[in-house]
Amino acid sequence: LGFKFYCTEPQTLIFSADDYDAEIEITASDNWQTMVIPANKFINRANQKRMGKWENIAALHLKPKVGADMTKVVFAQFKWEVPDKSAAKSNQAP
Repeated sequence: LGFKFYCTEPQTLIFSADDYDAEIEITASDNWQTMVIPANKFINRANQKRMGKWENIAALHLKPKVGADMTKVVFAQFKWEVPDKSAAKSNQAP
């Protein structure tokens, strides 16, 4: 899943996809930035297993981590991305 964001103060957000969560770091910049989040970054809350694919996810939610201020982040252009295979391998847990 890819998207653009604008944020001038770093923020940490919790991105949820059904029963899976991923903590994402929103970096600060005076320019729009792009982020792509692979499915395997998400961990199941109950069994701690990584999510395999996006295809069966019914709902996505973003919320601030304690102490973060999500109102300081502007999001745009969410879209499904085909991951770079070399990047996907480097993001997997050992």
